[in-house]
Amino acid sequence: MNSPRSVHIVNLLPAVVTALTLIAAWHWVAVLQRPLLLIGLAVLFALALNPGVRWLERTLHLSRTWSVVLTVAGVLVAVVGLLALAVPVLGAQLEALVQRWPETRAGLNARLAGLLPEGFGSNDFVQRLTQALLDGGGALFQGLGGVLGQLGGVLTSVVFLFVLVVYTLLAPRPLVRAAMTLVPRVLRLRVRRAAARVRTNTGRWGRAQLLLMTAVGALNAVGFWLVGLDGALLYGLLAGLGEAIPTVGPLAAAVPPLVAALAQTPAQAGWVLLVALVAQQLENHVLVPLLLGGQLELHPVAVLASILLLSSAFGVLGAFLAVPALVVAKSGLEGWFARPTASHGDSGLRETR
Repeated sequence: MNSPRSVHIVNLLPAVVTALTLIAAWHWVAVLQRPLLLIGLAVLFALALNPGVRWLERTLHLSRTWSVVLTVAGVLVAVVGLLALAVPVLGAQLEALVQRWPETRAGLNARLAGLLPEGFGSNDFVQRLTQALLDGGGALFQGLGGVLGQLGGVLTSVVFLFVLVVYTLLAPRPLVRAAMTLVPRVLRLRVRRAAARVRTNTGRWGRAQLLLMTAVGALNAVGFWLVGLDGALLYGLLAGLGEAIPTVGPLAAAVPPLVAALAQTPAQAGWVLLVALVAQQLENHVLVPLLLGGQLELHPVAVLASILLLSSAFGVLGAFLAVPALVVAKSGLEGWFARPTASHGDSGLRETR
């Protein structure tokens, strides 16, 4: 006689609760998009500036308040000075590019028509391609117009961001203590280790990334100027900004100078491509190992996934925040699973290998 088969009832309640929690969290992220973005940016800026504040405290024996004031004032003076030097040149180059657009379009049309094989319908293809470029440019300018129309909101956000950064730098300890009260006592050591790793790695990454963007932008601008490309400073600025979005950003930043060079001569496009490749190789084999030392390597799939998720939630700024968020997550997990050494007790932070 066969025994009846046992029936296993699967409890789906945890899975349902998890799914509903994720949906609710995504909804609140959409609702609180701007505040969350401002808080995240404020924390990143504070982490990047905090080493400078601590250096002033230790070296010049200044109070925390005066150290913060001098650090923030130094950054503001540097930013305003760079803008005062660069904005007139960038404005003149952008105006010249806009005025030359009909000539650039005609040259690009002729080059593409010459590259396509006969019988391919080259004229129709080029016209469609040019119209697609124009439509994309029109959509871009409409988006910029919308941003300019919300200039008041942008200025308000900048003021709030500035205030958040300053107050975070002035008194970080009460914020840390308040956050730690929400953590169970048995987990506080792990949280402290994770927070220490996040603070160290995020600050180091932020400073290295700023230097990397500056170096790559300068290399591209000088290279484009040497090969005679008009608007070299503008394209160098695009290359520097593109470094903030790994994998995707450098590729996108290389398209405008290549298109402009192709509209002039194929040889010019070849020189521009060579400049971009040389700058990329110098970045990968010299600048990145020198500045980051290979300690913050991120997998390309993780980077792309982070860009897709955060750009969907926060738009263009979310794409720029994708890598910092990934650095925070990676550093937090490394600190969480690190364990103290036997010789240093709870203060050690040696990783488990």
